[in-house]
Amino acid sequence: MMQAVKPNQMKLLLGAAGILGLILRSVLYTSGVDHKGLLISGYWADTAVWFLTAGAAAILLLWCRRLPEGKKVLPRSVFSAAGSALAAIAFALSPVAQAPSEAFAVIELVLRFASAASLIYISYRSFQGKSPLFLCHCVVCLYLALRLVCQYRVWSADPQIQNYAFYMGAHIALMVTAYQFAAFDAGYGSFRYLWAAGLVAIFLCIVSTPGSGDPFFLICCGLWIFTNLNSPVSAKTIKQPTQEESQ
Repeated sequence: MMQAVKPNQMKLLLGAAGILGLILRSVLYTSGVDHKGLLISGYWADTAVWFLTAGAAAILLLWCRRLPEGKKVLPRSVFSAAGSALAAIAFALSPVAQAPSEAFAVIELVLRFASAASLIYISYRSFQGKSPLFLCHCVVCLYLALRLVCQYRVWSADPQIQNYAFYMGAHIALMVTAYQFAAFDAGYGSFRYLWAAGLVAIFLCIVSTPGSGDPFFLICCGLWIFTNLNSPVSAKTIKQPTQEESQ
């Protein structure tokens, strides 16, 4: 039965589930905390968020388990171009606080703006209807991996385990999705793994917005994945960048 649900419908379903989770968590942090700012044990919204997450995971698992593994390319459009451009802005304007050392801070700064530049190039190629070089999404993937390390102190200091779980999960899903985007750019992507990671990223980016401290980054990244997550098509229908075009 789940296989009858089309990919775009599943995107909308997970997006709607994410919005519902955002509402529940907003209610949770409005009326479900005590005088110390800690979540009230057993509060209904807290329980509802975890049940919603479990239900979304079950639906996603049932839907993704029979997806094909075709190694093709992703179609590009003005919508995917807009999503990549929005992500570039988010990457450029969302610095990581409390880097473990000065060396990490410098590397983070370089990779952050390199990722923003890569996303702008990806947006340009998408606007042309062409696939970018796979190294562009690789840079984005590396930055998200480094962001996981740099944000550890921020997440570990948060007394709310729910914030920690959702925020860290969103970054991991974004990183894996960027990796799959790079794989598709090189012609080796997996439709199943791309959609599994991408749908998880969309859901978690929306759900983890309340209490994250960086809602702009999360919403922009969620829109980036939503607009770029497409069903693969034959490589013959999309022109790959030549060496002369990429220079």
